[in-house]
Amino acid sequence: MKSKRLIVLIAVVAVILVLLIVSAFIFSVKDAWVVCHRFDGAEIAYPQDAPTPDDVLQIVKDKNIIFLSKSEILEALQSANWHAVNVVKEFPNKITVHFVERALAVKLVASGQDIYVDSKGNVMTNQGDARCVDISSAFQVMDVASQEVNQPLTFTTSQNNERLKQILQVIVAMWRCNVEMENVSAVLGEKNVFAYQNDDLV
Repeated sequence: MKSKRLIVLIAVVAVILVLLIVSAFIFSVKDAWVVCHRFDGAEIAYPQDAPTPDDVLQIVKDKNIIFLSKSEILEALQSANWHAVNVVKEFPNKITVHFVERALAVKLVASGQDIYVDSKGNVMTNQGDARCVDISSAFQVMDVASQEVNQPLTFTTSQNNERLKQILQVIVAMWRCNVEMENVSAVLGEKNVFAYQNDDLV
């Protein structure tokens, strides 16, 4: 009786191992695709400066698609000009990543240095003479905590973080009213546009 149970147990373990091996082979990522969108969401032809399928495969190749973390993939694929915004798992072994072009929204001056920020609040590389709204006037104390490129601009106080969020909402609202991002500064002005009184935007 014990020998029969042992044989059954061995058979069950063997079946599980075979299933795991087959699963690892079948669901091992072998292919990747990239889809690029304009800031307004429209799909566009693949641009030269966008991340490539090879960039995606460097992160996910031969990994089990079932257990891949979408958030980790998105974080790893952020680039100077493109937001990685969505990962689609296409079973059994393909990953598609959607990117949206980053749009310069505002800048501010901290410690004598221009900090450029996109519409989602992430720091961009130096944009030189690019025209955008200088929002330095909105902050009485420029207490920048983190200004790492491709990461969110953060302040040491929640008050300033909230102000940045509100200002970006205004900028994006302008875009939704059919004002292109590069023309927002021409409509609002380039300096001393935003100010606060008792934590209210004036």
